[in-house]
Amino acid sequence: MAEETRIFELTNEQLDPRIRMFRRIFVDDSRNALQVDAYVLLTERFLIVCDSLLCPADVAFMIASSNIEQLDIHKWQWLVINSHSDWDHVWGNAYFLTTSHVPPIIGHVLNAERQRSEEAQKLLTSYQQHYPLFAQTRLVPPTLTFEQRLTINGGDLTLELFHAPGHCIDHIAGWIPELKTLLAFDAVELPFPTIEDAQSVPQQIETLQYFLSLEPRHVLFQHGSPNGVADMSIVQRNLDYTKTIMQRSQEFVERQSQPISEAELAQADCAALIGYPFTEASAGLAVQDISFYQQVHQDNVRNIMKYVLCSFSHRRRARVQ
Repeated sequence: MAEETRIFELTNEQLDPRIRMFRRIFVDDSRNALQVDAYVLLTERFLIVCDSLLCPADVAFMIASSNIEQLDIHKWQWLVINSHSDWDHVWGNAYFLTTSHVPPIIGHVLNAERQRSEEAQKLLTSYQQHYPLFAQTRLVPPTLTFEQRLTINGGDLTLELFHAPGHCIDHIAGWIPELKTLLAFDAVELPFPTIEDAQSVPQQIETLQYFLSLEPRHVLFQHGSPNGVADMSIVQRNLDYTKTIMQRSQEFVERQSQPISEAELAQADCAALIGYPFTEASAGLAVQDISFYQQVHQDNVRNIMKYVLCSFSHRRRARVQ
């Protein structure tokens, strides 16, 4: 049976009941299905919506499903977290313009800049022209921003937000120490993460290494998870994947008598060049959107190769000097 556009709540007995999980499936005109998750945290002091998904109706569904529409916003402060500015995580922000008190929308300072960009508005306009789902969507950037860390003391639960770049420059993650639960958002993914560009490669590795240092009991990530929750092995797998590309890229570069050019790299089957095909990278995993992740894999290899080539060039110049 073909996947259909819908939103629903995920349940997982492993997870603390104060964390509610929701999944949006969006099927585009080409029958490509996007799966993205979001969360609602219920603490003593705050109701925290972690990402607003695709449209205001998604947030309305999360609110209704959590039975929190009965809560008095004057007595219980609502907060909204934007993990990063990608459209499938923030286009539901406009829901909060309809509430009696617009809650703080929290995100990285670069998140706010990206949502205000002309490029972001053009993308929204394009979707609105093609899909009725986005008719009520408006770009509503974060109103409370930070650069490195922000701690929310919810009374019974603490949410520690921190900059976690790699997937994109404005990406943040969240840590709930009382539950040893990591909100990795898009920094972790199944079968593997998406690395924004060559400059983001060391940041992605650093982010994943920091995740492992926390020793999380539960890891929540938004794309590719069958049931919404994994253990820290998914972080290790993402890190091993990234390091494997790094190692094989270094070996490839060192074998070349002449460095591969940027133009050649742009046209090449980079995964084949370093001997790391998609079938090996995704071995043992049930990949739902093979064509999409095949492209992600190629892009990741290309970005890491660019990073390795740049590092190799710098080392060679240093030896000459």
